[in-house]
Amino acid sequence: MAKARQVLDAEPEFVFWKDLNSVYLGCNQRFAEVAGLASPDEIVGKTDFDLAWTDGESDFYREVDRRVMANNAPEYHIVESQLQGDGRRSWLDTSKVPFHDDDGTVAGLLGMFTNITGRVESAKLLAQGTEIFRAMSFAARTMVENSDWTIGIEAVLAALGKAVEVSRVTLFSIHDAESDHLLRFRYEWVAEGFESRRQRPEVRNVPMQKVGLGRLYAELAAGRCVHLRARELGGSERRILDDQKVLSVVTAPVVVDSELWGFIEFDDCSIERQWLIAEIEALRSAAGIIGSAIQRQRVVRALRLETRRFEQLFENTPLAILMADADEIVVDANPAFEDLFGFSRDEVVNRKINDLITPPDRADEASWLSRRTFGGETVAQRTVRHRKDQTPVPVEIFGVPVTQDAKVVLVYGIYVDQTERLRAEAALRESEEKFRSLAEQSLQGIFVVKRGRVAYANEMMANITGYPLEEFLRFDLTELERIIHPADRPFVVAAVNRFEIGDGQVSPQSEYRLLSKSGVVKWVLQQTRTVRFDGDLGVEGVLVDITQRKRAEEQLLQSALHDPLTGLPNRASFYDRVDLALERSRGRSASPFAVLFLDLDRFKLINDGFGHQAGDRLLIEIAHRLRRAVRPGDTVARLGGDEFTVLIPDINGQSEAVSVADRIRDALATPFRVGEQEVFTTASTGIAISSPRYDTPDEILRDADIAMYRAKAEGRARHHMYDETMHPLILNQLQMENDLRRALEKEEFRLHYQPIVNTSSGRIVACEALLRWQHPERGLLPPSEFLSVAEETGLIIPIGEWVLRTGCLQASEWMRDHDAETSPAVSINLFSRQFTRTELVVYVGEILAEIQLPANRLQLEITESATIDMPELAIDVMRRLRNLGVKVHLDDFGTGYSSLAYLQRFAIDTLKIDQGFTQRLGSSGGGGIEIVETIIALARNLGMDALAEGIETREQLDIVRNLGCTHGQGFLFSKPKPPAEILEIIKRGPMDVGLGVRR
Repeated sequence: MAKARQVLDAEPEFVFWKDLNSVYLGCNQRFAEVAGLASPDEIVGKTDFDLAWTDGESDFYREVDRRVMANNAPEYHIVESQLQGDGRRSWLDTSKVPFHDDDGTVAGLLGMFTNITGRVESAKLLAQGTEIFRAMSFAARTMVENSDWTIGIEAVLAALGKAVEVSRVTLFSIHDAESDHLLRFRYEWVAEGFESRRQRPEVRNVPMQKVGLGRLYAELAAGRCVHLRARELGGSERRILDDQKVLSVVTAPVVVDSELWGFIEFDDCSIERQWLIAEIEALRSAAGIIGSAIQRQRVVRALRLETRRFEQLFENTPLAILMADADEIVVDANPAFEDLFGFSRDEVVNRKINDLITPPDRADEASWLSRRTFGGETVAQRTVRHRKDQTPVPVEIFGVPVTQDAKVVLVYGIYVDQTERLRAEAALRESEEKFRSLAEQSLQGIFVVKRGRVAYANEMMANITGYPLEEFLRFDLTELERIIHPADRPFVVAAVNRFEIGDGQVSPQSEYRLLSKSGVVKWVLQQTRTVRFDGDLGVEGVLVDITQRKRAEEQLLQSALHDPLTGLPNRASFYDRVDLALERSRGRSASPFAVLFLDLDRFKLINDGFGHQAGDRLLIEIAHRLRRAVRPGDTVARLGGDEFTVLIPDINGQSEAVSVADRIRDALATPFRVGEQEVFTTASTGIAISSPRYDTPDEILRDADIAMYRAKAEGRARHHMYDETMHPLILNQLQMENDLRRALEKEEFRLHYQPIVNTSSGRIVACEALLRWQHPERGLLPPSEFLSVAEETGLIIPIGEWVLRTGCLQASEWMRDHDAETSPAVSINLFSRQFTRTELVVYVGEILAEIQLPANRLQLEITESATIDMPELAIDVMRRLRNLGVKVHLDDFGTGYSSLAYLQRFAIDTLKIDQGFTQRLGSSGGGGIEIVETIIALARNLGMDALAEGIETREQLDIVRNLGCTHGQGFLFSKPKPPAEILEIIKRGPMDVGLGVRR
């Protein structure tokens, strides 16, 4: 009996047995503990009503007991709930079996149960996640479809509230007042049984600071969500929530045009709720979608206003304007055009303008202007046109093209009557004929020297030198030399003496400094030539003030050696100083020096949270503190990003370098002010001491960098001295990097291909290229083994280019070996760093042209995460790829909400449903059909195809096809294969998709 008790007590499940009256006969130790008993012996003679269950639970357990013993039949996997002592509810999977006495009569029952609370709650969370995703999809679609965001906002709030199962969802706006921020109720959804705040006066024009909501405003203005329970608050905030019967609340800021517009809020008035990350992120995404919709509506209204303004300008301007389409046909002309040329608007519309106002002798010129303008060039030309009565009119024509998708769709022709200007110019030429050449260069200082004295100078010469014109005209050669800077005077005088006066002679250009009358030093560029002036030979000097250019050159030199943000020496300057320190350290009596390598802790978090401008201000303040912390003669530099270095020359030992590091740590310990917020940042510092083994600055910087990473690994905000035992830590990574470089050179990379199949016809429409590495020692490696090192070292770029070129060559071979119209395209994954390179589109175009592969035979796959950080760049790159004719697929779609607000702007052809969703479909998959159906519907509504990844069973194929998914990919069709094996699969023709299609 003791052994039997030991076996039962060792059993991980909860075991018990009862008699015919549901009176306990015994149990194991685990059951006794959950029943609130010290040992199994205490349960003998008790019923369920004597234990820690509720009466309702006890009634349910006894009813099941009665049924099992009355029917003499076991019942398995009865799911029961049970209230725990701490108020939480657990879920049990129970089985009960009758047992019999010697004559076969039922004598009682044996029971066993398993705690399945975790599994039940996981299922509830998954279901809630599906509802949240569906609500977010509905919100994005509703906000995009309606030009007025207020039309569908209440439906969006309702969808969110039901998905997250909250009591109330409210949208507030915030308006600036003289001394406060006014909170205004806008829209609301309320669950059944809860009170609406729509008519309550305390939610309309509420001064936030005055009523105690200042902290909420500060958090929202900083772009942060606020989630809390009412009992965690005090003072006025607690009173406000209690008055509205709110137990838990979460808010997210709605930002429009980079300004806080308001916020959206979830309230739970039934339970004290610990908000889930998915619920908070759903609220944040909804706030982003609403903010984008509000901003889009503002832009549309502004565009309409600008259109009305343009129409008024077009009709009322005194400039003669016409508009012509891409076929050079006039579509409109303004009243000023009618007045200038005498044609009515009806007489020029639908006509070619050159047929109406171009004189016969100007036909070639007009054709030349048209070709340039309609070719996309803005042109200006002074010429002659004639009026309706054939009288000539001198005009200056401006041709301004309007382009769309790199094509000219409209041209504005602007005609300025030159009649009065020509009359004025003729009068001016008549009165100033002998100075015509000088007047044409009036923006430059011009002077003429004849017989050793200044014979002429223009006003610009007086402006440059600072001498009044009358005084400058009295200068002789001695006085001209006197205004040249003393340091430059010898070479300028020498150049003048070398200049030979003669017809057509021109001197080289020279740059020098002159002294203005007020003593200001100016840089000038001078060139002289021989001219005839009043019948005699003289020397004309042309002077250009280049002071600003020289200052710019000095600034460029400063920028070449200093960081433009902080003013600290940059990497090049710091390397020069370390190189000089290495040279000095090789002397017999030289003192050692130290190099500190600092990397700021948590800077990226601050930069992302407060914005790049705030990050820049923080870096500037850190630079100031570093300068103050080091010794006189030490060099502080910024290498880039959040990396700083310090050169400490002439140290007496390691302790002196450590002392500087300690002072830097103390200097950074004081909080920094970023806007209205205080932030803290620290630095991890690596220290390397000079040694004869160092030959170059790179070597000592490398070791300081290694020591810095050791300091960061040990907990940040500390410093670590380099020693040689650290070196092997990076050898493995260096070996991998070297192997990768060799792999490119020795062509060790391979591409395997997996078919992408039309789910209806079975035709292989494309094959996805998947990278492998045939390592000479480790065999065939998947990308997960080496891509992270390739990303860190930058080798990902040449590897990605190799994948693109090799995949395109393979697709070209398929076209040559098969019907060019039906051969499969190649689908190539772009790495994130490839996708963000500005030259990507140009490179793709060059590859297609070189291989002569049609653009529709190339599909490029990008992950959803690659578009998140820089969505505007992603939009531009995808648009340009589509213009090339290349198809773009969004890979792993559905794994996040980040890109939903931008999805309608992306030039995407296909959404690839993440295999994690596909593989949950079917009888053994655990559900997931709602998510897949939502993604397919979203793709259809946005005019995109849907492609399901990871199809492994016929059932999964049938489900996605019935949901409208046009393409599929997965092991059901084929695993990734080498080129020769995939070629055999292609040759066999369409694949079996269960619709009568044969291989």
